[in-house]
Amino acid sequence: MLFFALLACRPPEAPDNFEDMMGYGLVHFADEDDDALQALADKLIPWVESNLETTEEGYEIAPLSEAELTEAGIDASAEEAILGVAVSVSLGVSLDDVTAGLTYPNLDEIFSNYVSFTRTPLDDRDCFLGGDCTAHSVTDDLHSSVGLGIEFESTYGVDFRRVPLDDGGALLLRRQVGTDPVDFNVDFLAVYQQYGLDICYEAGDGSTRRVQALWADGEVLNADTAEGLYLNLSINTLKKGNADLETWLLEN
Repeated sequence: MLFFALLACRPPEAPDNFEDMMGYGLVHFADEDDDALQALADKLIPWVESNLETTEEGYEIAPLSEAELTEAGIDASAEEAILGVAVSVSLGVSLDDVTAGLTYPNLDEIFSNYVSFTRTPLDDRDCFLGGDCTAHSVTDDLHSSVGLGIEFESTYGVDFRRVPLDDGGALLLRRQVGTDPVDFNVDFLAVYQQYGLDICYEAGDGSTRRVQALWADGEVLNADTAEGLYLNLSINTLKKGNADLETWLLEN
């Protein structure tokens, strides 16, 4: 009986390779307890800190499967492969500042590529910022420009979660769920669903490391357009957004 009790209390096993870590985080984002996300942090943080050059450049990660969406509590089926990319960045501000920025109601004041933006809160942001609540949820309606004359409109459910770590620090996680097709102003791109995950942690020098993943179930409809166009646009958009966020936080 003691043997089985020890097995039952064994902490969850997180992936060892970065390609699967962010998908694991998306799957376990809404777990009732913090065990899986804490186990993920134990592997993710050392790996990212040892591979900063690679992750800051942009990194292709494992596609999401329909089984992972189901495990994450997301009711959606894939049209094509749900391909993923990830980037990391060091932001020269505290984790509390990043939390305030990412939960800010008017993100079009922060991100220069936002043409228009409406955020509808589903609970109390101040409770989350004050530390009395461990989660915060909103709905975002976004019209954005991603370069090359490409614009899109989309709606996301966005959830924030704070997870304490054994060393006294914390993770800030942000999950974006977009199960409706993206409306593009061009006819050669189609995105049927899109998901995002941020994992932010204190870097130890007053800065914050932000690791972002973005998955898209889509296709290039024009044979003359490079197949990697959407993923490259995604990486560039994430990088530009981080620069905008850091600038705004340092000025405000």
